[in-house]
Amino acid sequence: MATGRDASQNKYSEQNVLNSSYDKDYDILAVETVSFNPVTSTMERTTGIQGNGTLTLGYDASSNLTTLTKVVGGVTYTKTLTWTDGNLTNISVWS
Repeated sequence: MATGRDASQNKYSEQNVLNSSYDKDYDILAVETVSFNPVTSTMERTTGIQGNGTLTLGYDASSNLTTLTKVVGGVTYTKTLTWTDGNLTNISVWS
């Protein structure tokens, strides 16, 4: 993700960061992968948001689909479907 500033204004040079990341015990560069989470608008460790989200369907006693629940990056979102006389009459926004 771009910082929007000139590279000469960065606090540390690329070489400085690489030198600081060197692990003498294992003779490797020790870096950590992060990614931008659009749900929370933050940078997160990949392990915090990796993998596919889940989707769960909820039904009422009449076998009508009433809820869609998805979990993405540990955050749960629910969409509610409303039925009237066997007809789908409303679908809520994700909440």
